[in-house]
Amino acid sequence: MLDLRVGDLVTPKNYCKGSGRVAILTEIANGYDACKFQWIDEGLKDGPKAGILTNFQKVTKDHERKNG
Repeated sequence: MLDLRVGDLVTPKNYCKGSGRVAILTEIANGYDACKFQWIDEGLKDGPKAGILTNFQKVTKDHERKNG
């Protein structure tokens, strides 16, 4: 099971568009593999985007990518 929570810093997995960019999870749907996120480098200007939760990996405290 994924250990991702609202407020976590994440990055898309290597095979996804935007891989390498950092985002923050803003919403996670209960019972679905869906989430909303905002890119850190865009700020709050465009609002949250929708994504598939399993396509993200958590950014750890050591700034390393970790599979969620």
